[in-house]
Amino acid sequence: PLFSPSFSESITKTATAILFLIGPISGLVSAIPNLSSANAACESISKLEAQLEEEAKKEMTTLAPLVEFKEIIFENVVFTYRDRKSGQPFSVGPINLNIKAGEILFISGGNGTGKSTLMKLLTGLYHPAQGVISLDGVPLSNSSRGEYRTLFSAIFADYHLFDRLYGLSNVGSAKVEEMLQYLELTDKVTIDDSGFDTLELSGGQRKRLALLVSLLEDRPICAPDEVAADQDPTFRQ
Repeated sequence: PLFSPSFSESITKTATAILFLIGPISGLVSAIPNLSSANAACESISKLEAQLEEEAKKEMTTLAPLVEFKEIIFENVVFTYRDRKSGQPFSVGPINLNIKAGEILFISGGNGTGKSTLMKLLTGLYHPAQGVISLDGVPLSNSSRGEYRTLFSAIFADYHLFDRLYGLSNVGSAKVEEMLQYLELTDKVTIDDSGFDTLELSGGQRKRLALLVSLLEDRPICAPDEVAADQDPTFRQ
């Protein structure tokens, strides 16, 4: 009041403006950490894209799949899980097993007994903590494990079904139609050069479609993990 006869009028306008500005300014300030995180994420994506482009320029080597084997031997094989919170280990094994070509092998047991773990050890996805896995008398190593995996066509409980037949370029349409009919999927899905026309199927139908893909791969060993669990009684048989 000593400096301006219209002080009360000015302070009212100023206070009103400040009150209206507090919300947007607070929002802007609180958004700064999110913007910083977004910038860091964009930089990481840009670096990843650059790395992928560099890798794409390199000549890729593909493994010739193994077409036959005589036997796979497990000798005192142990796999160990570790609980992240308690650090307590949970082990499966020791497993001693001899699998010969041409056998049909069933792995049975209750929940938590290690069936899926054994399957992933067998297919080379898990590395044993102890023991040796041998193929035709030769122990698996890091250099031979990739070739060993080409023996298998697996369907795990947590499988993923792609919308196209990757790596299967010479599959005859007659064989595909025959298998679709056998699995009663002819009225549900069709397959052309680009892949499946739909994956909008029930759980049991998707599992049967995964079985079709597995059989089309025609690997020496087919390893389905509870493939009949989601099926009707007729398909279980």
